[in-house]
Amino acid sequence: MEWNGFIDEVEKNTFFARLTTEERYGWNEEVWEIYKSSIDKKDLKYIIPGIIFTLTFVDNGKKIKPIFKFYTEKWTKEELDDAKKEAEQIMKELGWNEILI
Repeated sequence: MEWNGFIDEVEKNTFFARLTTEERYGWNEEVWEIYKSSIDKKDLKYIIPGIIFTLTFVDNGKKIKPIFKFYTEKWTKEELDDAKKEAEQIMKELGWNEILI
């Protein structure tokens, strides 16, 4: 399963992100608190509000490991919300029911 994430808030040891994934009957959005200790040290510089990332999980037989991929373009929450509204309007005009983000 792959999740698409947007970092909303950063605290000392954790950060809060909105995560979205496709499920059997549509899209699911959740807010997660993620420990910075689960991020590779080289990627900690990307833990700032507005960064978008993908999250997948790999099972090596002993442990499930999260794999983060960060995108360096920073968005504000308002820009992301505006983009989502614009996408919803386009989908409505096309007669589609579900939004992807």
